Formats: sequence, structure tokens, C-alpha cells
Amino acid sequence: VYPYTLRTNMTDERYEAPWRVLHIENQYLHCLVLPDLGGHLYTCRDKLSGTDVFYANTAIKKADVGPRGAWIAGGIEASFPVAHSRVTVSPVHFAATANDAGSGTVYVGAVDRISGMEWRVAYTLRPGSTVLQQKVWLYNPGFVRQPYQWWSNAAIRLPDNGLQLTYPMWVTAPHGAGVLDSWPVDAAGVDLSLTANYPDALGVFAYGSREPFFAEYNPQSRTGVAHWADPQEVAGKKVWVYGKADTGYKNRLSDDHSGYAEIQSGLMTTQDMMQFLEPQQSRSFTELWIPSRNTGGISRATPAAVLFLQRTLQAGGTVKAAIDVNVTSVQPHASLTITKGGQTVFQQDA
Repeated sequence: VYPYTLRTNMTDERYEAPWRVLHIENQYLHCLVLPDLGGHLYTCRDKLSGTDVFYANTAIKKADVGPRGAWIAGGIEASFPVAHSRVTVSPVHFAATANDAGSGTVYVGAVDRISGMEWRVAYTLRPGSTVLQQKVWLYNPGFVRQPYQWWSNAAIRLPDNGLQLTYPMWVTAPHGAGVLDSWPVDAAGVDLSLTANYPDALGVFAYGSREPFFAEYNPQSRTGVAHWADPQEVAGKKVWVYGKADTGYKNRLSDDHSGYAEIQSGLMTTQDMMQFLEPQQSRSFTELWIPSRNTGGISRATPAAVLFLQRTLQAGGTVKAAIDVNVTSVQPHASLTITKGGQTVFQQDA
């Protein structure tokens, strides 16, 4: 990691420490970004549900996990040019601005000292929208091509009964060496869409998914968050869960014995893959984080709405449909129509 230093001398000392915080807020979300800790988006408070969208760890507790050692669990971590980043708990550049039409943006970014490549993330909230926009810019100002990867690593607090994972895939690739497996039920007959079923730590990647979204859902609070991005730009979809057997990480990474799962998006299919930025080449793309509330689950998500749809066969052969919709902005005089085979079965103005 030269010219960076290793940061492996973690201690058990506990103390209060001040951290600079960047606030970005509209009528629906209040997000906090920590520029002294790698530009982590610490969390977003959903004002409609009163819950934290991402894992708001109650302590900044460093553990030997990252490429330089020290690493923390919580919020959204920007990983470039390697997974977990070399500056994940180091100060990075930052700025904030009020934009036209009432939106606001917080910027965080850094220059990688090994490769000379630059990265920048712009988190934007717009008035009247429940969507958090994350725009990423990567750049190689040097004279030789450089290998890189990009992953947005979002931590989600684990409730007692676990989370439900909605990933649009049939096949998973392993985290490291291994073989392709099936989803949601793997070859061993385990339903991996339920985090409560993970016996051990496990990470899997979507293999061959061409859909733009994935999501997690908390049945206890009836809330969740979906990620959306153009799959031709941001193809990677990953889930990481520690599992019931590995409970030590809760004490290693938190002070309140809280657990979390990671939902991640990336430019490559797996974290064993790298791409190259050519000299003077830049790359930019946009990712969206879309909270949901008071639904029975998450079946699909777009920048405009989150949908839950579940069909249940009833006695006599009829089908009962449970349908919940969250829109991401006010839609006055809207019409909600449900069709079956081209025939309208329900319509309501909303």
C-alpha cells in the first residue's frame, strides 16, 4: 500500500471523538456524510417512516478488514480503485452546494496515491423527491493505463428476524473461488433471499442479471431500500451476510451488538474482476437509492416507484393479489390501473 501507511494497531480504548458532518436534507430525507471517514454516507433518515435507510452504527469502531487494515461498518462506502478502498477511514476532499431548482449536493472525493487516479461522488437530494442520487466520476490523469474497480457498499441493519433480499437473478457467482449456484434457493436447498437462513458468512454476486434494480426489505418495520442503475453501466450486484454462526463480528464492528448485511453495486460482475482506465480517460455514471415504506415487500423498483405484488392461489382456483405502491414524488390526479391479460380489473384515482 506504499506510500500509504498500514493502520493495524487497533486498541480497545473507547472515547468520544468529534467528526465533521455534511448534512443534506429535503422534506423526505436527511442524509449525513462523513468526510473524515472516507466520505462515508453515514445514513439517511426517512422522515416518512422515521427509520434509518442505512446502517447507522452507534460507534466508529475500526477493525482490521480493509487493504490498509482499519475499516468501519456502516452507511455507504465508496470503493475505488480496489474493494474497500485505501482511504475508507481517512479524510477526503469535500464540498457542498445549493443547485438551481432547489436541489442540494454534497461532494466527496480523493486522489489515489498509488495510481494517481481520481474519484468523486456527488450525493444529491431534490425537492419533492424521496430518491437519493449518487453520481460517480472516475479519472486517470496519468500517462499509463491503470487497473480499477468500483463498488458502492451499502450496509443495512439486520433486524432480529432478518431481511428479505430481492435480487433479479437466477444464478449466483461466488465471492472468491467456487462454482456457480442457483438463486433464490441454492443447490443445498437453502433460500438465500432470507438472511435468517445464512448459517455462515457468505457473499454472492448476480451472474447474468440484466435488470437495473435490486432491493432489501425489513418485514418488522415494513421498510426497505432499492438500488437502481443502468445495467449496461453498473452491472454488478452483490450481497454479503455474516451468518448465524459468526456472531463475533457484532462485537468487533459495533458497540451495541448490532448486526448488518451488505448490499453492493459495482461496475464489474464480481470483485475478482478489474477494468482499465486509459491515460486521460474518465468515466461517470449514476446510481439511485430509493427508500420504501409500509409495503408488504419489494418486487420491483424504478426511479418513479417501488412495487410489491404477490399473487396467492385461493380455494376454488381464484387468485388473490396483494399490491402496494410507493411513488417517489407527488403525482397529482394520478390514475392507478391494474390489468390482467390486457383486461382492466381495477382502477382508482389517487
